[in-house]
Amino acid sequence: MDCAQVQAALSARLDGEPTGINDDALDAHLSQCSDCRAFLNEAAALKRSLNFCVADDSDGAGVTPPDLSEMILAGVEPQRRRQASRRAIGVGISRVLLVICALAFLFWGIQLFAAAASVQQAWEASELDPYLARMLVEGATVRFALAFGLVFAVWRSRIAMGLLPVYGALFTFSLGFGARDMVLGTIDRDSVYWLLLVGLSAVVLLCYWLADRGLVALELAWRQLSAMPMQSTDLR
Repeated sequence: MDCAQVQAALSARLDGEPTGINDDALDAHLSQCSDCRAFLNEAAALKRSLNFCVADDSDGAGVTPPDLSEMILAGVEPQRRRQASRRAIGVGISRVLLVICALAFLFWGIQLFAAAASVQQAWEASELDPYLARMLVEGATVRFALAFGLVFAVWRSRIAMGLLPVYGALFTFSLGFGARDMVLGTIDRDSVYWLLLVGLSAVVLLCYWLADRGLVALELAWRQLSAMPMQSTDLR
């Protein structure tokens, strides 16, 4: 039994109609659900207001219920605007940070690619490790791909959640190897920069998804998980 069914039954009970749900089950759900209690209080207050308006007319004829649409919109519109403003600010800041991280990955990849070209020329002239240039090119390719992913997430916000496990896993494994290098005393400056940049990208992607649509999804999921199901004994 979810909140929508309970609220429909409460509305029917206020109108004196059959609810189709055991009253004890309704009361048990009300004791656990603050949203349904708030709905009941608002519905009861609205019903009292309507009954007062009807009873105020001595003839009882030609009475029309008051138009509450303006009052409802006046209460909802400011809240909607505040939510939209917070969402726009969060999304805007996250997009700026994602672009900054993407540019950092891009410039780093260009530097590695240029270094690979220099190493390749030096290797042709002397005895150097032939795999060094290949490793530099692969490192540049990874950074170009990460930069492209962040830019694509800025363009299409719905894929931010799909990219988050990739950047999160990359940061987690890099942190593990970085901790080992730190213990052995072999960690270098580039490794620290890599950890900071990948970790920042993962955190910003998470904030971006939460600001865009994640908070709404989490709220809906929490409501579904916290709904009190009706026991079979309540139907007897």
